[in-house]
This record gives sequence, structure tokens and C-alpha cells, in this order.
Amino acid sequence: MVLVEAYDILRPFYCILILMLFRKPSFVFGTSDLANLEVKGYRLQQYDIGGVSYGSRGWKLMHEGGRWPDEMKRRCFVVFWTHLINGKLNTLPNYELSGLIIIVPSSFQNLSASSLKIFKEFETKLKTLSTPMAIYFIRDSAQVRQIAANVDSTIPRATDSYWKQIFNSVTGDSYFIATKNQLKNNSLVAFQMTNIIGKLACKFSKPKTILIVAYYDSNSVIPGLSNSVDSNGSGVVALIELMAVLKKFYFNAKASPRYDIVFMLSAGGKFNYQGSRNYLDNLDDGKKLDLVICLDSIGKKQPMNVHLSKLPSDKTAMHKFIKELKAFSPNKELNIIRKPINRKHSKLAWEHEIYNMKQIPAFTLSHYEAHDDPAKDSVLDESIHIDALKANIKTIAESLLSFMFNLPKETCNQDNCSILSEAAISTDRLQSISNLTNSMSRAISSNQNVLIEELSNLMDFYTNTNLNTTKLEPLFYTFYDIPEDTIYFIKTKAYFYEPYIGSLFFVYLFLIYNYASKLHDFLIYLTTK
Repeated sequence: MVLVEAYDILRPFYCILILMLFRKPSFVFGTSDLANLEVKGYRLQQYDIGGVSYGSRGWKLMHEGGRWPDEMKRRCFVVFWTHLINGKLNTLPNYELSGLIIIVPSSFQNLSASSLKIFKEFETKLKTLSTPMAIYFIRDSAQVRQIAANVDSTIPRATDSYWKQIFNSVTGDSYFIATKNQLKNNSLVAFQMTNIIGKLACKFSKPKTILIVAYYDSNSVIPGLSNSVDSNGSGVVALIELMAVLKKFYFNAKASPRYDIVFMLSAGGKFNYQGSRNYLDNLDDGKKLDLVICLDSIGKKQPMNVHLSKLPSDKTAMHKFIKELKAFSPNKELNIIRKPINRKHSKLAWEHEIYNMKQIPAFTLSHYEAHDDPAKDSVLDESIHIDALKANIKTIAESLLSFMFNLPKETCNQDNCSILSEAAISTDRLQSISNLTNSMSRAISSNQNVLIEELSNLMDFYTNTNLNTTKLEPLFYTFYDIPEDTIYFIKTKAYFYEPYIGSLFFVYLFLIYNYASKLHDFLIYLTTK
């Protein structure tokens, strides 16, 4: 009886002892810093025009990592951009991918001339790509390269033996790739753009009006990475600097020009000049614009090109102003490029065309000779030449002053004529405005509230009337949110690892149970013997 009672008391401890004997020791190892990584990802463009979709219609990632070009379904590939050239980008529809992460250079300025040429071709092909998958771009770095190698190493290779592939699929590691934002719908509902309009008003009755306009949005196939420093950050800088230079001529009411100058930073310039279209639609019937000057990419080189829909007739305001531009241009060089408006095309070539269609004299100043130059909408647009921009602004300002004050032709006979001092155009101010304008992406799909507030404050400082900000809804276009997101690379065990461990644990418990039962029967036998 004593043995039976002792057994009943100690039986729970026997079970614990047995479990401890059969238990596999476990150790907690510190994970590598690169086991989990989060990086900023920039999504491929997405917009619709006339019901036709462009870019990446996916924005969520929550999938296992894969290796390019293994034909694995429902995977997210991590690939360097150089692996997608030579037509490989066109093969993407052949893969049932859930997502694609493309590694691009940490700095495009470090690319060689040959690499730049290849990247431009790659960028051009991306412009026409339309896909349901989520495509993100991340900047190259040592950590990104390591995580890409880690993702690659976890994928079974076709050259591995059959049993090794099975073993790796059960016990190996894998990387789970996910985005932070998991919105159900990324369409920008009730989306509005903003025109920022300032004015230098003279005190004379019935003044004539000149409109100077520059669109401020940036764009490329990677909107979140696009600063568009030249196209059209340089136009924004030039417009604000012109306000600063010309304002001093409006201090004296009796000696000011007999012109009102309206300055407009227009919205949606990269998408068929939405801001200018809205401005014209809301222009008072009795309001006449005598001349419209559009600034588009003037921060790279000289001389500037004057883009026209048709050559102006003599004695018109536009003809006279173009003569002034040539007179004040360095070495009196000025290229005039005429291009008729293509009314059948869904997108206008230059911003002045939308004014010409309303019979308003207008032209565009740009260092680009063609409206469809790929550099105008490139992620490579990261810099301007301040000296070239300063010289172009000085030419425009002097031409305006000579035009508005009707200065005699004899004022500027020599090759390099100037009526403004070199200090009139402030290099420091240009650099400051440029830094402000290009410190953030001006993509339509990004939050522009801070940008609009900063630009409004600048223009308000230089205007002599109340600043006007006008909201407008885009026509014919649909835009989408999430130009950028945080991407997480999370190291996990293989998909079948938990069922595998669960099966082992079940077998483990089954054996322990049987062993304990046998031991129980043996102890009963001893106590009853």
C-alpha cells in the first residue's frame, strides 16, 4: 500500500521528468540586423486617361520573395534594373507575379555615359508599361544588396536534387515581403489641384495684361523619386525671381509700367496643362490677355528656344516682344521653332497651345527643341545650371522692361546689351528658391499641401495685390495615391515548416504517451507484485 500511495504522489513528477529527458534543448540566437529590413519604396506611376490605364495598378505587397527569372507564381521578385534590359522587361506578363521590386542606383549622377543611355531606354519602356502587379523601386545600398542576396539564397535552385529541394522547402528559411500601406482602394477621390496666382498691378486705368505662367508639378515613371529640377523646377524659380526683380518697378505709381503682370504657377502641367485650362475656363469675358509667356525648362543651357504655333504678324505684341528677346539674348542668339497645334492628339505639346486655341497670343520659352524629349519627364532630371538659369532670367526681365517701357531701339545696339546690373538677379535667391522647390517631390499623387503653402508664401511676398489660390479638378485624368511606401523584408521559416514541426511534435507526444503508458503499466506491475 505504501508503494501505491508513493506512486500516486510521484506520478506527475515522473511525467515531467520524462518530458525533460526527451526534450530537445533549445537556444535563442540573436538574429542578424539584416534578417529584417525596412526600406523606402517608390511605386511605378499609375494614372488613367480616357479609360486607358498606365503604370502599376497594384500597390500592396504581402508575398514570399522569389528569384528572377525562376517561373514561380504568386511571388515577389527582387531584381536589379540591369537584369530587366535587353527586352526582358517585355517578358513580365509571362510571369504570374504578385509584385516586383527593382533596385535602382543610389545616385544617378554616378552612372557612366553608357549606363545613362541604357537607363534612359529602360525608363522609356516603363512609360508605356501597364500591369496589375505592384512594382516598386528601391535605392541601391550595401544593406539592400545583402538582403537581395539573402532572398536569393533562400530560393531552391533548379540544379538542386529533388530531395534537397523538398528538404529546403520544409526546413529552409524564406523572406516575406510586405508594404506598410494596405489600403483597399488607392484612387484619389474628389482630388483637387491648385493654381497659385499673384499679380503686379499698375495704377493706370485700363492697363494691358501680360501673363507669365510656369507649371510646378514634377513627373517621371517613378513619381516619388521625381524632383524634375529643370522641367519644370527651373520655370518655377524663374517666375518667382522675375516677380522679385520687376516688383521694384511698381513702387512708384507714376513711373511704373502701363501693364499688369499676372504670375501663375499652374497645376497639372505634366498632364495636359490642367491649370492653364482651368484658368482660361474661368477667365472673365471682358478680361483680355495681351501676351502670355510660358516658362518650361530654362535651367540648362543657352540660347533659349521660342516655341510658337504660328509666326506672329508684324506690329503685334508678340512679334515686338520676340524682337526684344533677341536683342537682349547673349550674342543676340535666339532660336524660333514653329509647330502647328495637333488637335487630334490627346495631349498638347506645349502650354502656349492651350492659349492659342483661344486666340490668345502666347509662346513657350525652353532650352528643349522638342516637346517629347525624354529628358523632360525623366527621373534623371536632378540638376540645373544656376549660371545658365540666371542669364535666361536676366534676358527675360530686360526684354519685359524694354517692351513695357517701350525703350528706343538704340538702347541695345551692341552684341551683349544689358539694362539691369548683374546684382539685379540674385544668385543666392535663385539657389534658395531652387532648394525649396526641389526639396520634395512635386508629383501630383503626393501630398502637395506643404509645397503649395511654401510657394504661396513666396509669391505673396513679391506681389503687390492679394494672392489668389484656385482649386480645380482634373479633366479626363484619374490619379492614384501611394507614390511611395515602406517595404518590409521579414525573414521567416519555410511555408511547410510549421506543419512539419507540428507533425514532429505530434509524433514526439505520441511516443512519450506510449512510453509513459508502458512505464505506468510497469510500475503498477511492481507495486502489485
